[in-house]
Amino acid sequence: MTGSAPDSDAGFDFLADPVLVVTLDGQILQANAAAKSFFGAERIACGLARLMGGGVENCERYLRLASRSTSPTPGKLSFAGLRGTEQFMAQAARSRKSGVEPQVILRLLPPASDRFAMLDRRVKYLDAQLHKRLQENAALQEALRQNKTLLSELQHRVKNNIQLMMSLIKMAAQGQETTEVAAVVETSHGRLRAMAAAQEALYQSDAVNTVASCGFLEGVVLSTARAVGAADALKVSLDDVDLSSEEAHCLALIANELITNAAKYGLRNGLGRIDVAFYDDGDTYRFEVEDDGPGMPEGSANRSSGLALVRALCRQISGRLEISRGKGTKCSVQFRPDRSGRNGP
Repeated sequence: MTGSAPDSDAGFDFLADPVLVVTLDGQILQANAAAKSFFGAERIACGLARLMGGGVENCERYLRLASRSTSPTPGKLSFAGLRGTEQFMAQAARSRKSGVEPQVILRLLPPASDRFAMLDRRVKYLDAQLHKRLQENAALQEALRQNKTLLSELQHRVKNNIQLMMSLIKMAAQGQETTEVAAVVETSHGRLRAMAAAQEALYQSDAVNTVASCGFLEGVVLSTARAVGAADALKVSLDDVDLSSEEAHCLALIANELITNAAKYGLRNGLGRIDVAFYDDGDTYRFEVEDDGPGMPEGSANRSSGLALVRALCRQISGRLEISRGKGTKCSVQFRPDRSGRNGP
């Protein structure tokens, strides 16, 4: 099985894998450029026995098996190339060329370069990217947890500061017990109490910057009604929606002012009714306070009544205040929900 170097088959030269055309006894008839580069032209001329070193019998059995079909027959062979011995995944099939002696086309696929190598590299790349994304996600989750902790601590401190302000106002008023001072203290306490209720609801909420309206408003309304002696006259109906932090603070103050006015001008010696409702109308939210009393005297709707503050708070949440009078007084605040920023900062 010796002789001159076999010709290169131009039909296989485009392949990056070594390709040999051999006889069943191991003579190499043709070799492509990749085969000559790997094995060397002189060693190819010596036949398969020189290239394999050992295991020629197994190779010949493999070639006889492959010669029975023109479909590729898989195998595994070891060859000694110029860079040392390497193991190849092999594909062999009978050549379609006519001839007295059967010929087999043998294609050698190095494991590092076979058709699965690209998939393997892709899988490794995706695995590295997944690991990187998991690390980034863990870092973001930790940052979010820290931010929530800081926000919760801030809300708790704000609530405590409001309570401190209420105590300071009460202390400052001691010794000055006039009707005017008492009214200012009570008004200030009511507004701070409403703000504290909003802050407490945000502190207790699982969401970062939203609060459920039903429980929050019920607490504000009942607290205000008790403070002004109107708890027995109260009737409450509340829809449950998510309110933003700004909406919650504004509604708490609005509820405090309107319920205080209803108790002051709507009840007669503590008797009567005050209906408080919050509705989700789809595109708008509506907060209503209605009483069945004589209402505010004409011309008394000044700054001391708190309505100026209510209108300012309505503008802050892009809402409007409507007051209607009949058998009693009905104050209605309508505003569009703030859909932005409800999923956290």
